[in-house]
Amino acid sequence: MLKKLRLRRIGFLLLIVSFFVGSAYLLSRPAFRVSHLAFEGNRFLSEKSLHALYQYDIGEPAVWVYLRHRLFRNPVDHLPQVARSQVRYKWPSTIRIVVYEKKPWLSVVTKKGLVFLSKDGVVLNPNNAQISIENFDSLLILKGIPDSEFHNGKLVQGTFDHLVDLYGQLGIYFPSERIQVAMTQRNHYVLYRDDVLPIWIGPLDALDMKIKNLHQFFSYMHRHPGKAIQYIDLRVPNRVVVKYQ
Repeated sequence: MLKKLRLRRIGFLLLIVSFFVGSAYLLSRPAFRVSHLAFEGNRFLSEKSLHALYQYDIGEPAVWVYLRHRLFRNPVDHLPQVARSQVRYKWPSTIRIVVYEKKPWLSVVTKKGLVFLSKDGVVLNPNNAQISIENFDSLLILKGIPDSEFHNGKLVQGTFDHLVDLYGQLGIYFPSERIQVAMTQRNHYVLYRDDVLPIWIGPLDALDMKIKNLHQFFSYMHRHPGKAIQYIDLRVPNRVVVKYQ
């Protein structure tokens, strides 16, 4: 009786081993090796650059490639433009990568074209690829940034921190107005209201006071309309200097 039970167990184990060995052999056959890579969701990242990340997966068993990228970090997740990704296996030999890129927060006008930045300062289109953005009209606009302010695919941290502070103040006091920002020199800025009225900010020292004073001035002008304004100067501490036309 015990001998028959042992034989049954051995037979069952051999059956399981045979199943896994047979499956591994079958899935390693050419028909089940990766022959095609498909990408979805990428707008800023080119197909060529993505294919380069997975070039060594071509010819590998598709199931193993799928499991490796699911269980361990997916290669595309190492790119600073990517927020996250998903890996899918399409029978029998296609690996599909769904890329979720970071959303653009700021559009920077440079000599080479528009550069889109994410909220952590990453350049989303490193090759200055000009693509259509669905929410382009709602993006913040920045001008006057020299190429020297970009390093390793990001805006220099100090400059980026200044812009976060500046746009944060503008969002508090002018949430519904479209105001452009331009850098005149390092850490010196000028605003443009309605694309025509220059507002000289200068350095970002006492920024909260400057933007608050500007808000109070516009509130006063709204209640007491007067002459057309040529420019506004906030570079003098705690003053609003106005030049009328």
